[in-house]
Amino acid sequence: LMSIVFVVTGVDETDAPTFSPTTLEYGEEERIINLIVSHFPPAEEVLRDQSTSEYEALKWVAERNVLHLHSRADELILQQYSLAAFYLNTNSNGWKEYDGWLDNENECSWYGVECGME
Repeated sequence: LMSIVFVVTGVDETDAPTFSPTTLEYGEEERIINLIVSHFPPAEEVLRDQSTSEYEALKWVAERNVLHLHSRADELILQQYSLAAFYLNTNSNGWKEYDGWLDNENECSWYGVECGME
Protein backbone atom coordinates (compact mmCIF):
# COMPACT_ATOMS: atom_id res chain seq x y z
CA LEU A 1 0.00 0.00 0.00
CA MET A 2 1.31 3.41 -0.88
CA SER A 3 0.05 6.72 0.35
CA ILE A 4 1.15 10.13 -0.81
CA VAL A 5 1.18 13.09 1.54
CA PHE A 6 1.61 16.20 -0.56
CA VAL A 7 1.82 19.68 0.89
CA VAL A 8 2.40 22.76 -1.24
CA THR A 9 4.10 25.44 0.80
CA GLY A 10 5.27 27.66 -2.02
CA VAL A 11 6.85 27.66 -5.42
CA ASP A 12 10.58 27.55 -5.95
CA GLU A 13 11.71 27.26 -9.56
CA THR A 14 15.38 26.61 -8.70
CA ASP A 15 17.23 23.34 -8.27
CA ALA A 16 14.32 21.03 -9.08
CA PRO A 17 15.48 17.66 -10.42
CA THR A 18 15.37 17.22 -14.16
CA PHE A 19 15.00 14.10 -16.27
CA SER A 20 17.43 13.08 -19.00
CA PRO A 21 16.07 10.23 -21.08
CA THR A 22 18.43 7.71 -22.64
CA THR A 23 17.85 4.92 -25.10
CA LEU A 24 16.65 1.58 -23.78
CA GLU A 25 16.36 -1.69 -25.58
CA TYR A 26 12.90 -2.22 -27.05
CA GLY A 27 12.09 -5.30 -24.95
CA GLU A 28 12.76 -3.60 -21.63
CA GLU A 29 10.60 -0.59 -22.39
CA GLU A 30 7.89 -2.74 -23.97
CA ARG A 31 7.62 -5.01 -20.91
CA ILE A 32 7.01 -2.03 -18.64
CA ILE A 33 4.54 -0.46 -21.12
CA ASN A 34 2.58 -3.73 -21.19
CA LEU A 35 2.60 -3.92 -17.39
CA ILE A 36 1.35 -0.33 -16.97
CA VAL A 37 -1.28 -0.66 -19.72
CA SER A 38 -2.59 -3.88 -18.13
CA HIS A 39 -3.44 -1.82 -15.02
CA PHE A 40 -4.22 1.54 -16.68
CA PRO A 41 -5.56 0.73 -20.20
CA PRO A 42 -6.01 4.36 -21.36
CA ALA A 43 -2.30 4.96 -20.74
CA GLU A 44 -0.94 3.26 -23.87
CA GLU A 45 -1.28 6.27 -26.18
CA VAL A 46 0.43 8.69 -23.79
CA LEU A 47 3.12 6.16 -22.89
CA ARG A 48 4.15 5.99 -26.54
CA ASP A 49 4.10 9.77 -27.02
CA GLN A 50 7.64 11.00 -26.26
CA SER A 51 6.37 14.52 -25.48
CA THR A 52 4.35 13.44 -22.40
CA SER A 53 5.22 13.30 -18.73
CA GLU A 54 3.90 9.73 -18.70
CA TYR A 55 6.55 8.77 -21.26
CA GLU A 56 9.22 10.47 -19.15
CA ALA A 57 8.00 8.51 -16.11
CA LEU A 58 8.13 5.29 -18.12
CA LYS A 59 11.71 5.97 -19.22
CA TRP A 60 12.76 6.80 -15.66
CA VAL A 61 11.25 3.57 -14.29
CA ALA A 62 12.72 1.48 -17.11
CA GLU A 63 16.19 2.97 -16.66
CA ARG A 64 16.03 2.59 -12.90
CA ASN A 65 15.00 -1.04 -13.15
CA VAL A 66 17.01 -2.09 -16.21
CA LEU A 67 19.39 -4.31 -14.25
CA HIS A 68 16.64 -5.80 -12.10
CA LEU A 69 13.75 -5.77 -14.57
CA HIS A 70 12.92 -9.46 -14.36
CA SER A 71 13.47 -9.75 -10.62
CA ARG A 72 11.46 -6.67 -9.57
CA ALA A 73 7.89 -7.23 -8.48
CA ASP A 74 5.32 -5.77 -10.83
CA GLU A 75 3.75 -3.90 -7.92
CA LEU A 76 7.04 -2.11 -7.25
CA ILE A 77 7.39 -1.07 -10.89
CA LEU A 78 3.79 0.21 -10.90
CA GLN A 79 4.42 2.11 -7.66
CA GLN A 80 7.54 3.74 -9.10
CA TYR A 81 5.77 4.63 -12.34
CA SER A 82 2.76 6.10 -10.52
CA LEU A 83 4.93 8.28 -8.31
CA ALA A 84 7.15 9.40 -11.20
CA ALA A 85 4.11 10.26 -13.35
CA PHE A 86 2.52 12.13 -10.43
CA TYR A 87 5.72 14.11 -9.89
CA LEU A 88 6.22 14.95 -13.55
CA ASN A 89 2.55 15.90 -14.07
CA THR A 90 2.28 18.27 -11.11
CA ASN A 91 4.71 21.02 -12.07
CA SER A 92 7.63 19.34 -10.32
CA ASN A 93 9.90 22.26 -11.18
CA GLY A 94 7.68 24.42 -8.98
CA TRP A 95 7.74 22.18 -5.91
CA LYS A 96 9.37 23.78 -2.91
CA GLU A 97 10.05 20.41 -1.24
CA TYR A 98 11.09 17.55 -3.52
CA ASP A 99 13.85 15.80 -1.57
CA GLY A 100 14.59 12.41 -3.06
CA TRP A 101 12.09 12.51 -5.93
CA LEU A 102 13.43 10.68 -9.00
CA ASP A 103 16.79 9.97 -7.44
CA ASN A 104 18.30 6.54 -6.87
CA GLU A 105 16.98 6.19 -3.33
CA ASN A 106 13.99 4.01 -2.54
CA GLU A 107 10.80 5.86 -3.42
CA CYS A 108 9.51 5.31 0.10
CA SER A 109 12.15 7.80 1.29
CA TRP A 110 11.01 10.57 -1.06
CA TYR A 111 9.64 13.71 0.58
CA GLY A 112 5.95 13.25 1.43
CA VAL A 113 5.79 9.53 0.50
CA GLU A 114 5.03 6.92 3.09
CA CYS A 115 5.01 3.21 2.27
CA GLY A 116 3.67 0.46 4.47
CA MET A 117 2.22 -2.99 4.43
CA GLU A 118 -1.49 -3.59 5.06
